[in-house]
Amino acid sequence: MWPVNSSRRALFAVALTLGWGACAFRSTGLVHPAEGGVYLENLDGQRWKLVAGDRNAPVLFLDGHLTEVKGLRSGQSVRVSEWRVIEGRHGMSTWVGVVEGAGTQLGLHDRNSGSFVWVDSESAQALQKWIGTTVLLEGYVEGPQRVRVMYLRVLAPDATSSEAP
Repeated sequence: MWPVNSSRRALFAVALTLGWGACAFRSTGLVHPAEGGVYLENLDGQRWKLVAGDRNAPVLFLDGHLTEVKGLRSGQSVRVSEWRVIEGRHGMSTWVGVVEGAGTQLGLHDRNSGSFVWVDSESAQALQKWIGTTVLLEGYVEGPQRVRVMYLRVLAPDATSSEAP
């Protein structure tokens, strides 16, 4: 019986060393790129480095957006499993999703609400080159499921920082 207990202790020690000791994380704060990575800083001044896989990679391209992040924390880093932008840099409502075209109109499925929203015609021209790419739109509701975009940010590595349509 003695060898079984010591092997369990050894397995537990290895699990902690490999990061299996991560704990659940949920916090709201501003996402900022900084030297060495992208960080979430909450209202208390605590800062965590964000790590994201392909599915959540767009969160790494936010800058100054109020964002809620969920994931697993290990030390001072967080492996992002879910995220949502609460407010844009300009204090306006936000919509985040992949740009899709339907005929002559463009829109996106908002990841926060799950609904599809169309964009105004001026913004559609600016978004034309970003079909299939995740973007963040800031603006206001102009009509039924139609958004008037005031600011847009492409959440991809090959994009310029932010644009006004």
